Amino acid sequence: MKYLRPHKLKSLNKDILVVSKYLFNLLKQKKEVKLNNTIKYLKKELKTNEKPIILAINFLFTFDKIEYNLKKDTLRLKNEI
Repeated sequence: MKYLRPHKLKSLNKDILVVSKYLFNLLKQKKEVKLNNTIKYLKKELKTNEKPIILAINFLFTFDKIEYNLKKDTLRLKNEI
């Protein structure tokens, strides 16, 4: 998990844990968000590219915090119903 290590030259808006926190807060507010809209929002909010956003989604998905609905193409928190 090389991408989780902090580095003094790496900006915080590209850090996986920071992006995950923004994503987690977005899903707490909106409950369910389309994947494309999530990526657009986080790119604009953090002024970053897609790679850290995708890694943050994978990070939260791996730890079973979010779920992806393939039919609706949406993300939501795992404990929200």
